[in-house]
Amino acid sequence: MGTPRYKLYRLIAVLESEELAEVAKFLDSPFHNTDKEVARFFKELSKFHPGMDQPRLTNEHLFARTFGKAPYDDQKMRRLRMKLKSLLERYLVIRELDGPANLGSSILAQALGQRKDYGLFREAVSSRMDELEALPARGKSYHLEMAALWRALYYHPETDKLLPSNDFLQRHIDHLESYFTIATLQNGTECLLKQRIINLKEQPFYLEAAEKMALAGHQKPQPIIQLFLEIFQLFRPQDQTVELASLQQLLEDCFNQLDQEEQRIALKMMVNYAAPFSNEGNREHTLFMFGIIQKTVDNDLVRNGHANISADQFLNITITAALVGKFEWASCFMDSHQSLLPEKEQPDALALAKASLHYQKGIYLQDTHELKAALHQLGLVSIRSGEKYSLRVRSLQLRIHYELYMSGEEGFDNVPELAKYFERHLANNPNYAEKKRAAYLQFVNQVKVLFKIASEPNARQQMADQYLKELQSDKKPILHHWLFQKAGELALPPRHQ
Repeated sequence: MGTPRYKLYRLIAVLESEELAEVAKFLDSPFHNTDKEVARFFKELSKFHPGMDQPRLTNEHLFARTFGKAPYDDQKMRRLRMKLKSLLERYLVIRELDGPANLGSSILAQALGQRKDYGLFREAVSSRMDELEALPARGKSYHLEMAALWRALYYHPETDKLLPSNDFLQRHIDHLESYFTIATLQNGTECLLKQRIINLKEQPFYLEAAEKMALAGHQKPQPIIQLFLEIFQLFRPQDQTVELASLQQLLEDCFNQLDQEEQRIALKMMVNYAAPFSNEGNREHTLFMFGIIQKTVDNDLVRNGHANISADQFLNITITAALVGKFEWASCFMDSHQSLLPEKEQPDALALAKASLHYQKGIYLQDTHELKAALHQLGLVSIRSGEKYSLRVRSLQLRIHYELYMSGEEGFDNVPELAKYFERHLANNPNYAEKKRAAYLQFVNQVKVLFKIASEPNARQQMADQYLKELQSDKKPILHHWLFQKAGELALPPRHQ
């Protein structure tokens, strides 16, 4: 399905089926729309929902259905499209105001702040504050809105700023500083995450100040600030061991105080922290990751409203489930969530996810048919899929071909050839962070050494013993656990291999 050509059609396409009748009622309301032709035009367009790309969807057809036998007028058609587009955007705004966040009461307080009745304004602000305090959320959205409300009270011309009980400015500052601290820690952590993959210079200017403020603490303990401080520090160089159970407990203690956006942020950051350890074969971190992932899925946090889900998240969920042997769970997740992927990324993400699932099943069951099915899926990933997929695809291909060579299913040439192409790809791509590039180059070189040992059956055991010693003393490359496991298999006496 292609992207609809008009923005109006794209707006209609993103509506859920149950919203179509609601929009029709909105357009029939004279308060919002007095043009009956606009309402009739929308009803005709609704017949083409959700694809908005059928052959009969032409301007001439729509004009005839809207205006009857009148001769086609392109300028009139353009005005109709623009008017309906504006009304649909207005509908989406109004729907958001009436949504769970109840933004309408916040807008009411702002509106009354510009009217003559100070008492009404104070009542509206107080009412909105009571609504916010009644909600469990205490994250950055809560602090930002509370800061704005206290500021509006303080700077209103009828507020007595010298009255000691009117400590509105201090309350504004307290909430603003809490917002600043949480938001900066979250953004700082996101920057550190991106720096793992690509060359990136961006970093919040006030990050050091936010970290100091979080460490200094506040008069009232704020678990959310503590949570995001600890998450941020996970990505800083450190010698001490992280207590995963304590971190998970802190998340549980704070979870209901986070709004949905921050729940997603916290869960995503914890998964990304554990991922490198999981990639090194650390079972504890892999199980921790899957526990966080299950919490994400169980709380319906994979998707934000009606939006798509990211390909990265889809892949991480599927691959982690496969790593812990939850093959059926992973398959069910893919089946239920693949349609939520961005349309342009869906084929590549789905192919890589299926490849990872087949690979893990092949290793677990020692089934080369599963390994070959994984290769088939990797072949479906576009060569122009970008950095998000290339490293995963190439490293997985290298491991699968090594496994197939060792099982006698393939000849000598595939592994060295793939290693050469992988090195060339790493050398020619300027977008990879140098640390990332060096780590993968090291992995490719280690695979070449491993393959050389595997192809020398007479000296294999002795060479593998020496390689294991070097691998233990060397700085751990990416997928160290796989290299170590395969070298260990080569070091076994022939009858045990």
